[in-house]
Amino acid sequence: MIIKLSIQILAKRLEDAIEQRNINDIYDSLIYARPIFHTGEKTFNSNTLYMANAETLPAQAHFNEGSAILCIGTPPQVYFNCRLNLLIIGEEQDLFDINNKVHQIFDAFDLWDSGLKQSSGEWNPLQHMIDISEPVFGNGLSIMDSNYNIIAQTALNRTGYSGGLDEFGGISVDQVNSFKNDNAYAEIADEKEVFQFPADVLPFRCICKNIFLNEVFIFRIILSETTKSFDSSDASMFGHLASCLEDIPSRLSNSHPEESSVLASLFKNIAGGYSYNQSIFDKELNHLGWYHENTYRIMYIKPSSQDIYNMTMYYFCSKIMREYPQTFAFIDNSIIVVIVNISIIKISGDDFFAQFNYFIREGNFRVGFSNYFEGFKNLREYYIQARIALEIGLIQKPTVWTHTFADNMFLYMLNKITEELPADFLRSPVAARLQRYDEANQTEYLRTLTVYLGNHMNAAQSAKELFIHRATMLYRIDRIREIGKTDFKNPDELLHLQLSLRLDRN
Repeated sequence: MIIKLSIQILAKRLEDAIEQRNINDIYDSLIYARPIFHTGEKTFNSNTLYMANAETLPAQAHFNEGSAILCIGTPPQVYFNCRLNLLIIGEEQDLFDINNKVHQIFDAFDLWDSGLKQSSGEWNPLQHMIDISEPVFGNGLSIMDSNYNIIAQTALNRTGYSGGLDEFGGISVDQVNSFKNDNAYAEIADEKEVFQFPADVLPFRCICKNIFLNEVFIFRIILSETTKSFDSSDASMFGHLASCLEDIPSRLSNSHPEESSVLASLFKNIAGGYSYNQSIFDKELNHLGWYHENTYRIMYIKPSSQDIYNMTMYYFCSKIMREYPQTFAFIDNSIIVVIVNISIIKISGDDFFAQFNYFIREGNFRVGFSNYFEGFKNLREYYIQARIALEIGLIQKPTVWTHTFADNMFLYMLNKITEELPADFLRSPVAARLQRYDEANQTEYLRTLTVYLGNHMNAAQSAKELFIHRATMLYRIDRIREIGKTDFKNPDELLHLQLSLRLDRN
């Protein structure tokens, strides 16, 4: 297929010869093939570019939508028509010289288009495509994948703007966090057409196009206004470049390498309670230098709604593994799961988690931590610990960033106790007797017992807390023994009583 150009592209490249223009194509459409010479006809075909001398044009003519003329000299007034794109060349110019220049323009774009279509045979087709495209636009180009990594960029982009990229080619965490919380950025996440970023979002204006495969975002190709101002024709030619890039499906199919990771799949199977191949699992662990005698911990990270919408979770998985050695991160049901080998990190565990917790706060995440464990025999149970820590922690302290299973273990146990029966049906007989007596006699023996047990059965401390005399406290304890029918000596009865009182407060 021969490339077609817009009238704006031709006008830009012939601007030294053009004296006047009357362009009506506000969309800058790529509709014109190489020009043909006008041979006296009075009807001008749609989307057709003609070459003509003004004196040979008929005084009356009919113009179809999108017809265009490159005219030597000024034509009759009828040619200044709303349906005609007209470029007027000075009378001193030779028609055949202008025709040669126009064909040279088409030759250059045909060469570019041919290079784009042949890029699938290159070792790195994406880099090759933007390298041969940079001279066409005169500005730098880059390609950002769904992990917010710049996987290809041209020379002008590297020299025009290098800020914000880490040593791995990824955009900085601060920039990604800024993106995901920016309303303007969120609006373009699913945009299918060419769009422009204003300069107040990035340090410069950008023309962008999202590339999808099976409705899944794969890449964003970016033209940055770092060297010269954008031309009116840039958007249409950029769209052509993007359409060629979409024709390389084999290079677009693996958008998230973590999804195809053998170890990630094994961890997911273990966490889900499914069968897995132990020998393959051990082999994958050995590649990391991880062994069953090492100590580990699991972090169960809940991303923000902006992370899910903007698909930044894979970016953060990659970022975690790069910035925190001896971690392995993967996505499981919209949760970022991180396993850290405590035994071989080069800093203390306290320093590691202090740094990691800062990362959690900066990303506006919430995280649940499992207990420490050795080996992977009970990996699923520790995975569940981390999940429970986050779930209960978010209910109890929703504004806190980090939650450990150790801090939430007792609440989990209380929740499990009442999973089938409400607390009223599990109440200690001692507590039930005291409550009935209090309701009938307007006494406070159940409250007194609660304070007494809370102070480890210290009568003096309990009396002080209740603002009563110690003798009164001792009298109440005797009455509690009598009414509740207990001597406080049976450990099971005491545990049941304390659980009942705790469930009443839960």
